[in-house]
Amino acid sequence: MSLKVALLAAAAFAFSLFSSADAACSSISTRPSWNELSAGQKAAYVAAARRLYDRPDSGQCVNPSTASHLDFVECHWKYRQANHGSPYFWPWHRIFTRTYERALQSIDPSIVLPYADWHSVSQAPHLYDIWSNNYFGGNGDSGSSFCMTSGTFSGLTVSFADGSSTIKHCFARKWSGGSTMPAFYPSDTVMGLINTDNFWSASQSIEGGPHAVVHNAIGGEMPNMWSTADPIFFAHHGYVDRLWWYRQTKCPQWANAFSGTNADMNHVLAPYSYTVAQVMSTESDLFCYRYTDRSSDKALSKCPASTNPSPTSPAAGATRTSPAAVGATSAPGGAATTSAPAATTTADPYAYWLNNLLVGLIPGVPNKHAKLLRREDLNSTTSANATVVEINNSTVTVNVTETSVPGTNMTVALPTVNGTTACGLAYVATSIDDVKLPTKYIPADYSDNLVPLDYVGNINYYQKPKNTVSKASDYEAAVANGEKDVVLVLDDDDTEDLENLRHIPTAPTDWLKMNNLDLAFIRKVEAFANALVDTINITPGYTSPDALKNVVLPQGDKAGVFFEKSD
Repeated sequence: MSLKVALLAAAAFAFSLFSSADAACSSISTRPSWNELSAGQKAAYVAAARRLYDRPDSGQCVNPSTASHLDFVECHWKYRQANHGSPYFWPWHRIFTRTYERALQSIDPSIVLPYADWHSVSQAPHLYDIWSNNYFGGNGDSGSSFCMTSGTFSGLTVSFADGSSTIKHCFARKWSGGSTMPAFYPSDTVMGLINTDNFWSASQSIEGGPHAVVHNAIGGEMPNMWSTADPIFFAHHGYVDRLWWYRQTKCPQWANAFSGTNADMNHVLAPYSYTVAQVMSTESDLFCYRYTDRSSDKALSKCPASTNPSPTSPAAGATRTSPAAVGATSAPGGAATTSAPAATTTADPYAYWLNNLLVGLIPGVPNKHAKLLRREDLNSTTSANATVVEINNSTVTVNVTETSVPGTNMTVALPTVNGTTACGLAYVATSIDDVKLPTKYIPADYSDNLVPLDYVGNINYYQKPKNTVSKASDYEAAVANGEKDVVLVLDDDDTEDLENLRHIPTAPTDWLKMNNLDLAFIRKVEAFANALVDTINITPGYTSPDALKNVVLPQGDKAGVFFEKSD
């Protein structure tokens, strides 16, 4: 068959299969998390994925009945520029992963694409049973260039066209932590990234935050633009797509939100013939799927109250303490009023002032941590980097005195619960929008010298603490001894601490540039996420639903794997 005939056949197939993209579905499937599949279902999924890898290449990724796995690799490579670091990231990957799912279904009609529930294993992702040799396999072989030498996908060759040349090598995986991986974004942080009425902000936050961390932690094929060579890519992008779906369905007013640089609802998502407008709903005939809910999902507080659903209950073992406004007193009739904070001056320099601000504004936290900056201290507190210039019931405005941009004001909005300022980030699904930072405050570009890849570093609104401890017992002892600026930063491979969250690594600068992402904005996302992690770790009465204590581990084997289920 000639190339022209093949392309015409693929186009005709796609038209016949998806021509009623705007119509209603006759039935809707539910994409489960990997955790919800039985061992038999997991084995069936990876068996179909392996058979797709073995299918002969067809030179296209539109017709799922003939496309091979390597066709999807070449397709992702070919269309990489338009669909990364742009508003089309979510829409294009939605139709891309749906076509892959249909390709699997052409091999085994029982297959439904599962999403990798990275939230649930965020504190020890290397222990996820998805890495079992019975399924996707684990790390590559360090003795053979990290090629996969065991598991379902061992011995494969990655080969695809790049113009007139061919990229060819063994299928490899190289975890960034050696035998482990660093922490992924827990649900508490991710909910804050999608909790915004700004589609472009949410899209960039996810692409450069939780999406980026997974690609770079898994390594091998995944940090490259041919990342689709690793079959885990599609379970990962099921997770990424679910976050968009969650934002769309839990706040109906955001269902068709679309914005960003050169955003166009009529843009055609090549090589597919569909526009952005046609892929907005997963329940159109083009898709016909939805996702399962998670117990740790939170309400989107930025969504208008009339459409904002109630949050789901915390996972077993997770507790919440009802927040109360700092300084609030009961007025006649039960209404809450806020008394003026007493003017207090402290000599502590509060060198990490935004972290202190976010962490310290938690109602009811005992004054046991020397670095906490409480709201009543804000009226006349000064620091090495900033001075509070205004405080009211909903925001705190700080004057940044950092020498490169003197006189810049930054406003931090305080969240509300039931109309009352709550202040505690751990109590509500807060938003990246709550931290307002002038773009001129951050350099337009970064180099590895400016931003150490192991931490945000050198950015004054969230600097690496000088005094860190890796054990909760050492942290408590330091606080009891009156030590200042001590922060608990657990080791990446610590599976002994079941209560606290681990810090999230920054994405490599070169990777962000490759994906056309706004470096300054992503560094802000990372700072927000780690400030929230610190907040959660010192909040009395609250344990993240993704802390290891709330994760299912095999009976009596803490070093085992997550979520292994029998049929």
